[in-house]
Amino acid sequence: MIEAISHLGEMSLEEKNLTEALTLRVPKKQRGKTQHVVEIDLLTDTNQLKIHPPYEVHDDTPLEFLWIGTADGPSSPQWYGTTSNVEYLLSQTIPNLLMMWDRQDAFFNKLQQTYEQFFIDIGPGEAKENRYRYIISPQYYDANVITEIKLKKVVQGAGKDFQKLIKSQHGLSTDEIQLFSLSINGERIIDQPFYRELIVQEKENVFQNAKEGVCSVIGERENVTSDTAKLKFNYYINDKINFASNFEKSGYSRNMVLGKKAYRQLMAGEAYIMRNFYTRFVALPCYVVPEIMFRSKDMDSTNYYLDKLSEKIQGYVETAKTVDVSREVKETTKDYLEEDEDDLNQVVLNFLFFTSSQNSLKVNKLIQSIPVRQMARLINMQRASRELSERFYGEGKWNFGLENIYYLIPMKNQGGNPQEKHKILTVYESMLSGQRISKNWLISEFVHLSKIYQHEQFDSYQIQPVNNIDHHLRNKMLQCQTFLWLMDKLTIEEGEEMEETIDYQLKDGLIVDYMKTMQYGEEESAMFLLGCLIAEVAAKQHSIEDPTKPILNKINYQGMNKTKISMLSTEVHGRLSQLTKTAINSYQESMFAEHKRLFDAALKNWSMRDNETVFYILAGYAFGTQKRFNNIQKEENTNEQ
Repeated sequence: MIEAISHLGEMSLEEKNLTEALTLRVPKKQRGKTQHVVEIDLLTDTNQLKIHPPYEVHDDTPLEFLWIGTADGPSSPQWYGTTSNVEYLLSQTIPNLLMMWDRQDAFFNKLQQTYEQFFIDIGPGEAKENRYRYIISPQYYDANVITEIKLKKVVQGAGKDFQKLIKSQHGLSTDEIQLFSLSINGERIIDQPFYRELIVQEKENVFQNAKEGVCSVIGERENVTSDTAKLKFNYYINDKINFASNFEKSGYSRNMVLGKKAYRQLMAGEAYIMRNFYTRFVALPCYVVPEIMFRSKDMDSTNYYLDKLSEKIQGYVETAKTVDVSREVKETTKDYLEEDEDDLNQVVLNFLFFTSSQNSLKVNKLIQSIPVRQMARLINMQRASRELSERFYGEGKWNFGLENIYYLIPMKNQGGNPQEKHKILTVYESMLSGQRISKNWLISEFVHLSKIYQHEQFDSYQIQPVNNIDHHLRNKMLQCQTFLWLMDKLTIEEGEEMEETIDYQLKDGLIVDYMKTMQYGEEESAMFLLGCLIAEVAAKQHSIEDPTKPILNKINYQGMNKTKISMLSTEVHGRLSQLTKTAINSYQESMFAEHKRLFDAALKNWSMRDNETVFYILAGYAFGTQKRFNNIQKEENTNEQ
């Protein structure tokens, strides 16, 4: 994938300089709130600190305010003119720039005058805190009198006081501000030519001790480095000595070395991906990395080509995530799927799921080389799944976007983060690539999901708590059935034939059609029909005996073997007779007879696992209950008319 990132960076640098190409994404909204940039202007003529009216974040914000993140390296002195932490601008930025700036440059004198006029010395302190020694005097932003001894705490307090000032002047809370930028007398620091030279120098200082060699990416002989500290992604393990050649720190140079051209391309490519291809699958952040096999020659502008490409790819990914049923989204994605996709057919997608911590990025899963046509197929099958659900289950929220499926696979939760994310990532890999996944494993996860609802164990998992347990359990079991159908369709190999369906001896056309559509065998059909009969018992109990539906307590969520199934079958038949106080009606009798016929036939070569029996019983219960609910709704609508 390193070649794909390098190629993106090469294209990005064709029409942008390095500093512009390094700009990062700035979200327009976060948690539903519009985001802003706050510009702080130090006016030496009037001796004032002015806060300009905040700017709403828009598409050009990263470039306009040259947002490239924080200065490289842990605990590094901060000197960037645009930052996400206002504390840096209040303390470190100008003192550090004064030490770095060319004294012959005209802007140096303005930095010097600003420092002398606005800053005070609150040190000295401990050596590790000296970077916090100088701070803009609190008098300029209505801050409290300095009483702290620790320099870092002084700066932190100043940051909080400054946020209060922004709130009082402009009504913005901290969660509505993404960036802060510093100006002197109306001139932004980030716009100064020498400032941009400093950025390039910082990014390329890894070549100070470069030695001649062959670049691992471009293959040219030049001065190369193995220091990847300036790169955002980890291309190889460089923090464990046992991964270095001869177990020596210098041995990393035998793993991968980069020339200056390739280094620039990788930095620019990473930034372009972070700016244009970031997304989230609920709690899972992801970069979608396009690998361009062939670039259209019809495009006049490289950046125009890249922007159009990223727009289309984002359209595919967002559609696969949500498969929204709204007309606007339907029409938009329909255009993507039906228009001429010659350009996109030359692109494959890599899904990089990651966890970020400070300046490091840990890869959780890399799903590689997914053709765009596979994405189109996935979207079409997701829509087909929704249509199938509406056909059999009636109206409802039958959405099979990747984000909805996130809630079908139980994952232990801690601090709002899934601790078993590998499970859902395995499912995503199967859906995106079309590779087979264990059906029994999926079923075991679905039974686990039913246990979470039945025993209300929401706190331990990523499943959201609900009040009407039976209603939501029913909906989830219906979704799980359709999801199995979807996975079968996505992973079926070309030319592979589906199994022949059973010749059912049942008059209920809807149930027969459903079991055939789902490709149920004898065992699945027998369990499904038993579940439908349990739905009949539960409905009677709910209306005349007990709203908690005691019959459901007979289902053992740990698993049920064929002996326990036989006992449950007999009890269900007895309960139906008992609740009706007469012989069970012909509809129920014919369903029970078909259940027994299929069950007895399957017993000769019984192969169903104990957890599978539970799933298909719950599937039948959910279907039977939903069917009764839909019939009641139809009757009520008919009576109203």
